[in-house]
Amino acid sequence: MSPTAPSTDLTPDCGLVLAFRPARISATGTSAVALRAAVALTALIALAPDAAQTKAPGPELAAQLQEQVVLVNYTTIKGNGSGVILATDRVVTNCHVAENAATENTQLQVISHAGAAPLPAALIARDPEHDLCLLAIDGPTRLPTGGITQIAETAVQTGEPVHTAGAPQGHIDIVSTGIVSARQRLHAFPEDAQAWVASKFELCRTSELDAARYVVTDAHFSAGSSGGGLFNANAELVGITTFAYHSRIKSEDQFAVRFVIPAAHVQALLEMDPDKELLAVVSFFAAAGRYQHAFAASDRIGTSTRKARARVAIAKAQLSAGRGPTAINTLRSARAIADTIEDPGDRAKRLKDVAEALADAKAFGDANQVAATIAVPKAQSQAYRSIARTQADLGHFEAAHRAVRNIRDPKTRARTSDYTVREQVRALVKADDPGRARQAANQIQDDVRRVAELRRVARAYDRLDQWKAANRIHTEAIKQAHKIVDLTDRVGALMDIANDQAETNYPADPRPTVEAAIETAEQIEDDAKRDEVRGDIVSMLTDMPRLISIQADVANRISDAHARDEAFRIMAKMLAERGQFDAAQAWAEAIVNPSIQGDAEHSIVGRLLTQEEWVRATNVAAGIEHGPSRAAAHYDIVEAQTDEGQLFAARRAADTIDDAVTAAEAYLHISSEAVHTDDVRPDLVSELLEITERRIQEIADADDRAKRLANLVAVYLEAARDSQALDTLLALSSTRHFARALRLAAEGYAERSSLESLERLERLESLEKAEKFALLIPQCAEKERRRAIKSLERAHANH
Repeated sequence: MSPTAPSTDLTPDCGLVLAFRPARISATGTSAVALRAAVALTALIALAPDAAQTKAPGPELAAQLQEQVVLVNYTTIKGNGSGVILATDRVVTNCHVAENAATENTQLQVISHAGAAPLPAALIARDPEHDLCLLAIDGPTRLPTGGITQIAETAVQTGEPVHTAGAPQGHIDIVSTGIVSARQRLHAFPEDAQAWVASKFELCRTSELDAARYVVTDAHFSAGSSGGGLFNANAELVGITTFAYHSRIKSEDQFAVRFVIPAAHVQALLEMDPDKELLAVVSFFAAAGRYQHAFAASDRIGTSTRKARARVAIAKAQLSAGRGPTAINTLRSARAIADTIEDPGDRAKRLKDVAEALADAKAFGDANQVAATIAVPKAQSQAYRSIARTQADLGHFEAAHRAVRNIRDPKTRARTSDYTVREQVRALVKADDPGRARQAANQIQDDVRRVAELRRVARAYDRLDQWKAANRIHTEAIKQAHKIVDLTDRVGALMDIANDQAETNYPADPRPTVEAAIETAEQIEDDAKRDEVRGDIVSMLTDMPRLISIQADVANRISDAHARDEAFRIMAKMLAERGQFDAAQAWAEAIVNPSIQGDAEHSIVGRLLTQEEWVRATNVAAGIEHGPSRAAAHYDIVEAQTDEGQLFAARRAADTIDDAVTAAEAYLHISSEAVHTDDVRPDLVSELLEITERRIQEIADADDRAKRLANLVAVYLEAARDSQALDTLLALSSTRHFARALRLAAEGYAERSSLESLERLERLESLEKAEKFALLIPQCAEKERRRAIKSLERAHANH
C-alpha cells in the first residue's frame, strides 16, 4: 500500500520512500561538507557491481519466486502492496500495507498470481516495531502449495547476490536482481528521513538499533513492493522489502538505497502466541475505530478467556468514542462468552472486567447482575467497588452505598465506603450544606481521611461566616487527629488544621494546635524521622508569621546538621521575604554547610534587589563564601541594574564575578541592553562587545564557550556588526551550537531586511539555497536545523 508523500521532496517508490537532495557539486566551488554527505549517501551503492556483472535469476528460479509472492490490497481502496506466502493459509507483509483499511466496508484480500481470484484475508498478528504483519486466508480456498516459502536459516551477507519479487503497481510476478549492499542502521541517514519514517510507522521506536536490523540492497523494487520478498539464490526468504531512500546529486543522477527487514523477524512473528497476537490485533483495530475488523479478529481467537478480553477491549474503545449503547451490547456478548469459561478463576476475572466496563458505560443494572454471578469473593468485591465508585462520581450516593454493602472483602469495603462518603461530603459542601456534610464526614472510617473532610467542612462554615461553627468543627477535627495511630500522619493532620486556623476569617489561634503537633513529633522514636518531621513543621510555619518564635525553637531542636541547615535556610528566606533582612542574615550566618548558606544569602540578595537596595545587596553578595552562589547573586545584581538602565553600575558588578561562564553571561546581558539603548555611545558599545568576547574566550569548557559565542552572534547582529557576526558564525561551524547561531543570523538579517548581509551568509561554503545549510549542521541539532531552515526560507521570501 503506497502512503501519501509528506511533501514534494518525498515521492512514493515502494510502500515508503524517503528523498533528500544534498547540495549540488559544482565545477567551480564544491562544498566540502556537501561532498562528504554525497559520498556517505553513495557509499552503500558503491559496493554494487555493474548490472552486467550481477547474475540474473534463471527462468526456473524466477518462476519459483513468482509463485511465492502475492498482491495484497483492499476491495474498495486504490493502491496495493505485496506479500510472501509462508503456508497455504498464511502470508506475511508490511504493517503499513495490512493496516491501511480506511473504512469498515473494506475486505483485505490477496491475489496469488495473474488471473487468479482474490482470496479474502484477515490480519492475525502484528510486529509494528519491525513493520511486519501476518495474514490468514479467511475462507476455505487455500494458496498454492508450490508457493510456500522457506525462511533462510542464516542471515544474508554483504555482497551476496539476492533477488526481489513482488507486485509493484499491482503487477504480480515482477522479479529483479542485485546484491546486498550493506547491513545498515536507519539512523545513519539524515534525521528528517528518520523522523518521517517514525511519524508513519514504528520502525524507529527504539533508540538503540542493532547493526543487522536492516538489509540494504540495490536490487530494484518500487511502489507497491512493500511486503514483498528478498530471496537468496536458493529461493529462501532473507527479508521483506519495505522502503527506499532516494538521493539525487544532479537532476540526471539518482541513487536509491532500498531497505529490507531481515527474515529473522519474520520467523519470530510466526513463533508468537496466536491468541495473544490476535488480542493485540483486536486492540489495534478497536483503538482505530475499525470495529468490524476488530470483531472479525476476536472471532478468530480460540480461547474463551481471551475472546472475552477482546470483546471488553472493543467495548471500551466504543465507549471512548461516545458509542455507549453499542458498547453495552458488546459487553453483553462478552458476558455470554465469559460464562462459557470453565476455569472458575478465569471466569471470575473476565466477569469482573465486564462488570467494571458496564459500570463505566453507566449500565448499572447490567453491571450489578454480572457482579452478582461472580463466584470468587475477591473478584466480586472488585466489581462492586468499581460500580460504587462510578456511582459516587455521578452523585448517586444511595446506589453507591448499596453497592458497598455487597462488597465481601472488609478492607475493600472500608476503602470504597470512605471514597463514597468523601465524594458525598464534597457534594454537600459544594451545595453549601456543611451541616449534613459534617454528619457524612463522621462516617469515614479512616482517621486521616476523616480529619481531612472535617477540615473541608470547617472551611465551608468559615466561608459562610459561621465562625462559631467553624471553630467547633476545628476542635472536633483536632480530637479526631489525636486518634491517628501513625505519629507522622498525626503531626501532618494537626499542622494542616493549624494552617486552616491561621487562614480563617475569624480570630482563631493556631498556637495550641501547633504545640500539640510539636509534642507529638517529640514522641517519634526514630531520630532521622523525628528530624524530618521537625523540618516539615518549620516549613509549614512559614505561613504563620505570629509563630516565628515557635518556628525558631523547632529549627534549633533538629539534631542532624544537614536537616538543621535546611531549616535555617527556610527561616532566612522567610524573614527576607518579610523585609527583616538583619534577622534573615543572622539565620543564614548560622548555617554550617557552605552551599546551603550560599543559597540562603542568594535569596536575601534577591529580596534586597526587589527593594532596590543596591548597596546592601552588593555587600551581601560580596560576603557570600560559596563561589557559585556568589556568582549567581552578582549576576542577579547585573541583571537588575541593567534592566533599570544603570549600565555602569551593572558593569562594576559584572567585573566582580570570578566565574568565567557567569561573567560572560553577565556581559552578554549588558551588551544586548546597551545595543538597544539609544543614548549609549557607539564607542561604549564597541568596548562592551570587546570585553564580552574576551570574557567568553576565557571559558575553559569548549561547549560552554561555543554556546555563549552563538549568543554573541545575535548581539553582534543587533549592533549591526555583520562582519564580526559572520566570523563568529564560521568559528562555530564544527560545533553543535552552529544551528542555533545560524538561525539567529538568519532571523537577524531578515528582521533588518539586510539583503547584502543575507547574500554574504549564503555564500558560506558555496551554498546556494537555504535548504542546503542543513548539510553544515550536526545531526544532533536536528530541531535547531529545521528551525534554521525555516528562518532562512522566510528571509528569502522577504527578498
